[in-house]
Amino acid sequence: IPFPTCNLSLLSELGGDYSRLKGEETLLSMHSRVCPSSNVLDRDAAVIPCQNENYFDTACGLHTSKNIWSFCQNCAFLMTELGTTHNASQITFIGNAILHACDEFVSSDKMELLRPMSVERECFKRVMVIESILSAIEVNRDLEGDTMMQQVATITDSITTKILENLFSVTEASLYHEAQSKISQGSRKSQFMIAKTCAFQKAYSELSGSLLAILLRKNLPWKNKQLLIFARDRIIVGSLTRSLDIRSAIEVEARRFDLYTRKFLSTYTISSRVVEKMNDDFRI
Repeated sequence: IPFPTCNLSLLSELGGDYSRLKGEETLLSMHSRVCPSSNVLDRDAAVIPCQNENYFDTACGLHTSKNIWSFCQNCAFLMTELGTTHNASQITFIGNAILHACDEFVSSDKMELLRPMSVERECFKRVMVIESILSAIEVNRDLEGDTMMQQVATITDSITTKILENLFSVTEASLYHEAQSKISQGSRKSQFMIAKTCAFQKAYSELSGSLLAILLRKNLPWKNKQLLIFARDRIIVGSLTRSLDIRSAIEVEARRFDLYTRKFLSTYTISSRVVEKMNDDFRI
């Protein structure tokens, strides 16, 4: 789902008045549509048209779902029920944490700071959900023992890996559209595409930097200490400053951290983990 950006000042800075006007028109078009969704959590995504082009306007598969937040809410309800039934407190408090974040989507004044149906608002929702889950784990860590913390360490590594993989894809798209602009000799349309892609990169980079900073601040266990150090020293600052240098840093370390770095024009750097999965899929 290509959520439009609400960062009109950045569109203007990078693409001039034409890009700002196009960005404003896109937002107004989204806001004028009737919402067909019965779940209030999905209303922002419900009015966004699906399209096959410009795939890299989105960061990953989750962005293409019109029902991601109602899905999360339903999963959380199920987790709380299972946790209560089976006396599994760790499942219960994680489910409650997700439900709390979903409630804040509707009731929190913080959501009013960002325009509805924008990529910046969608990124902020992800920060709220993951921070709520990590805060619940932090509060309950002394109650759950070593087994729970070992599972948390695996989850922490997995979250970090996905952040790095998606961050690579987004920065790759910025480079691609910049190259396309040179081919088209800087037309207004191509300038708008660059500005729009950079705005998305800024939003997703800030999301990535924020999530990694939250992971470090919560002082949760990491399974791979070198991954922690790499995220802390090479990625967080670059993410918050929208530096394209982080793409090179991720690409260099892809093999060491088993990252799947998908490139834009059907060119792939495939990690051993992906190769093994492909072998399993096609093994007779």
